[in-house]
Amino acid sequence: MAKSLRQQVLDLCELHRCELYTHEGSHFIVVSKVFHDTRTWITNSHSLTAYFDYSVNEAYRDLLDYMKQGFVDNGDACDDTDSCETCTAFGRA
Repeated sequence: MAKSLRQQVLDLCELHRCELYTHEGSHFIVVSKVFHDTRTWITNSHSLTAYFDYSVNEAYRDLLDYMKQGFVDNGDACDDTDSCETCTAFGRA
């Protein structure tokens, strides 16, 4: 039996030591379980966000696509806000 899109996201979360959250009934967020995790995703952010305004499955597909591309921990500044503690602590802000 094929795994649901949600289960595929959860499996990748487990692999990457991340968690999936639903935020304000409008979008999903994938964040690291590791405090001050320096990794940035392919989106150049410490977290992944996918809105499900039109389709929950499309949001899961977007997350899967990002997660399969992995991390780009290249030491460059990330796209998170200037107040990002992780970026500031590691000179990436």
